[in-house]
Amino acid sequence: GHMSIDSTGRRCKCGNYGCLEAYASGSAIADRAVEGIDVGTETRLPDYVNGDLGAITAQVVYDAAQDGDEYALEVIEDTARFLGTGVANLLNIFNPEIVVVCGGVTAAGERLFAPLRKEVARRAFKPAVEVCRIVPGELPGTAAGARREASRRDRHDGVGHHLRSRRRRTAGRGMGRDLLRAGRTGSRSPPRMGDRSAHQGRERSRSHGERVPHRPHQTLRRRPVHRGPGAQQPGHPTLLH
Repeated sequence: GHMSIDSTGRRCKCGNYGCLEAYASGSAIADRAVEGIDVGTETRLPDYVNGDLGAITAQVVYDAAQDGDEYALEVIEDTARFLGTGVANLLNIFNPEIVVVCGGVTAAGERLFAPLRKEVARRAFKPAVEVCRIVPGELPGTAAGARREASRRDRHDGVGHHLRSRRRRTAGRGMGRDLLRAGRTGSRSPPRMGDRSAHQGRERSRSHGERVPHRPHQTLRRRPVHRGPGAQQPGHPTLLH
C-alpha cells in the first residue's frame, strides 16, 4: 500500500506523498468522492447518506456505481487505474503467476477489475501480463483468499506433482528401508556413518581384566656432531626401536 505511484501526489497517513494507499484504500476512495462533491460535481451520492457527506464510504460509492451513478463509476475507474499502476510495477519486478487483491475494494467486482486488468496490460511487459492472473480474494475484507491460493500452490512442485502423494510414495526408502530388510532377514544392518566415524582413530574397548599388550619404549639416538671446517650440519635424530 505504500508503494509510491506519484512522487508529488496526495499525502498519505504514513507521512509520504503519492502512496498507493492514499488513492486506492477504502478511506481514500471515500475522500476522493467527497472532494468531487465539494467542488460541485453532480451525483446522487449524498442521497445515499441523507446529505451527510461524512458518512460516505467506499461501499456507498460501490452501491451508487451499481445503480449507474456516473460520478461513482468515474471514482471506481480512477481507483482501478491507480491500483493497476501498482500491480503493473509488481509484475515488472517479480513476474508472478497470480495477484490476489484483497480488502473492501474487491466489493466493486468487475467494475473495478475490468479496468484494473486493462491498466495493467497497458503498463506492464506483455510476457508478464500473459502469464499472470489478477483475481479477487475469496473472502472480501480479509487475506484468507490469498492464503488459500498460496497453500494450494505450495502443495505442488515445479512440474505440477502433488507433494503429499510423492511423500507417500517415497515412504520407507533410504535407511529406513535397510532397517526393514535387516529385520526381515535377521541380518545386521550396515553401520551408520556417524557410528563409523565416531570409532575411527580410537583403540578397541577392552573388557575388564584384559591385559594391554606390552610395547617397548622408543629411544632416540642422535648422530655425532662433527665440528670443524666442512663439517655437515646435524641431521634429524634416528628413530631406533
